[in-house]
Amino acid sequence: MALRKCNDLDWLNSKTRHEILFAIILASLLGLGSTTSTLGKELGFFDGDLVKRIAGVNIGLMLIVMGNYMPKKNQASASQCGCATKSGSKTSSSTLQRFMGWTFVLAGLLYTLAWIILDLDQAGIAILFAFPAAIASIFVVRYLSSRRSKPTIAA
Repeated sequence: MALRKCNDLDWLNSKTRHEILFAIILASLLGLGSTTSTLGKELGFFDGDLVKRIAGVNIGLMLIVMGNYMPKKNQASASQCGCATKSGSKTSSSTLQRFMGWTFVLAGLLYTLAWIILDLDQAGIAILFAFPAAIASIFVVRYLSSRRSKPTIAA
């Protein structure tokens, strides 16, 4: 009996395997950063405030990486299932994925900057507004760019 090889089910080359490894690596880096900073605090290298800042910066960086990965994930899954359009037009799901990617990247930047620049009490309050500020800034940029691209009709 001959064994058939199906590329979609090949675990070593599958996209699912790469996604799982990517998630494991990101989770490991987040855990390593938190564990290292906590160990540094216990050994007397860091104070408690710095450990909170390091954890906040790690979370912000994780949001940036996830936001950068979101649109790429959608393109891979669309081409895998044959959902990509031939004319090259954007589908609503890819537009949403790109919007969410931008939201996560901008919110991650705001989150990271809040933990680096502000006092701990202020950073704790400022991070509550990271996602709403990112969404608002995306809407403002989209609105301004749509107004600029519309042709004006001369009377």
